[in-house]
Amino acid sequence: MKKLLFILLLIPSFVFCQTTPVKWEVTAERSSDQTYDLRIKATIQKGWNLYSETDEANGLEGISIGWGHENILKEDSLQVLTEPVWVDDALLGKKVKVYQHVLIATQAIRIRGPIPSLIQVGIKGFVSHNNEFIPVEETMEVKLEGGVAAIDKLQLSSVDLENPAAPCGDEQNSKGILAI
Repeated sequence: MKKLLFILLLIPSFVFCQTTPVKWEVTAERSSDQTYDLRIKATIQKGWNLYSETDEANGLEGISIGWGHENILKEDSLQVLTEPVWVDDALLGKKVKVYQHVLIATQAIRIRGPIPSLIQVGIKGFVSHNNEFIPVEETMEVKLEGGVAAIDKLQLSSVDLENPAAPCGDEQNSKGILAI
């Protein structure tokens, strides 16, 4: 853990200004009325490694996917279809499993209630190249087939603001509290 913290503190600030070494794509395919399969593809720049597994001893988390919507539930765990490779990691000083070049994964989700037309999907992970080690985090909008866009303006056809059913907030002839 101390090694990882030390490494993170030594990372030059210009690394964070560079473009990310991982390009993420997420699409959704409807599998039934309320369920979708999210397809995640990561294209990893040559020479970079995307860490595959959580390593609690070094404070390293594997790839994670999430969303800030309480009505979207995971049907199963993230299914990674790409096989990781073992590499000797100079930063961690041991052999670790990583993804190189491309990663393909799927995540089955179920939506309770109305299907939104778009959802925000966030992906997190860590990548390294030689002596560089950086977290990667990206949030993308994913379109859902059959989803309904949120209503911006609610209209009630039975309410007529010009002719209220009863006085409400109108000026009335009142003598105040003593008139009661």
